Amino acid sequence: MGDGNHFSKTGKAMKQYNVLSLFGGIECGRLAMERAGLPVANYASSEVDKYAVKVSGNMWPGIHHLGDVRGVRANDLGFIPDIIFAGFPCQGFSFAGKGLNFEDPRSQLFFEFVRILQECRELNPEVLFLGENVPMKKAAQMVISERMGLNPTRQRGALVSAQNRDRLFWTNIKTKKVGLFGEVHSDIPQPSDKRIFLIDILENEVSEKYLLSDFALARVERTRYSKPKVNPEKSGTVTCANNGSKLRLDSGTSLIGCVNDNGFLKTDINGTPKPNQSKADCFTAGANSGGNHSQMDLIIQQGQVNNKGGATVRRLTPVEVCRLFTLPDDYFYKRGKQVVSDSQIYRLCGNGWIVDQVAHILTFIKK
Repeated sequence: MGDGNHFSKTGKAMKQYNVLSLFGGIECGRLAMERAGLPVANYASSEVDKYAVKVSGNMWPGIHHLGDVRGVRANDLGFIPDIIFAGFPCQGFSFAGKGLNFEDPRSQLFFEFVRILQECRELNPEVLFLGENVPMKKAAQMVISERMGLNPTRQRGALVSAQNRDRLFWTNIKTKKVGLFGEVHSDIPQPSDKRIFLIDILENEVSEKYLLSDFALARVERTRYSKPKVNPEKSGTVTCANNGSKLRLDSGTSLIGCVNDNGFLKTDINGTPKPNQSKADCFTAGANSGGNHSQMDLIIQQGQVNNKGGATVRRLTPVEVCRLFTLPDDYFYKRGKQVVSDSQIYRLCGNGWIVDQVAHILTFIKK
């Protein structure tokens, strides 16, 4: 499973890391290791989603796939982990869900992470860990923090990507003690703002298959409202003359007076302009039927298909979604062909990490 010998610029052999990835998904963590300049000796992934395993196995043939996290035992890995990744399921914690917290059986899998971490600590007391989840209710966050032995850092994904995606990270890679009782906190500073905006990741031309269907477009066209206005001093926010923030459409599929100075407008599935036009909203894993679901941004753009005039209404393409997560454009490809469908790409990315967000955290590992 090793990647071979690695040497620094001075010719000195570099430490190679043994990594255990729990709930590994498409293994954004493996790519983050590479971007952080951390050579990998062994990398084992626990994941049950067959599509995620197919993608990660295609991209990283050296990964050892372990299957269900409940069957993982530290003594059976064949190596002693230096780093543990765990993006444990978020459905019970997310504000977008039912808020079941630990009553959701998927969120209870967090305790498997706790068990495996303890087993690894018995083999390597210095093992590093990086647990990730969504911003959540304080009560649930406190339970996780108590089990992890420290408080999380909230990292802003918008600083390294074109997506507003904040995440909590519990990590001992860099810590500090706070207050009279010396509470331990994950101490990862925010990354520098790379100033990547939605306009930066949009493709110049897209296939007609990403346009809204006639049915979906008819839903948008049922209501006609006034032209929205863009305030450039507030990161491209949109306001309207009346009737809230709805669009006005013409009698066909073209949209008039709707695009901003960058040549596009971001809306919800009903054609309502969203308030922050400079970044994509947090992309979720709820994609279906090619990604046209309630949380997905729609893009209204001039001349987007086959250089046609007028404006088109479309969803984000798989390439654009990869860019939101700072993945390579071809992450889901092998020999020029997609290894999974568009719908699976949307879903798998929604369950993934912003790679550069994790790579930033990993740069604080003492090499």
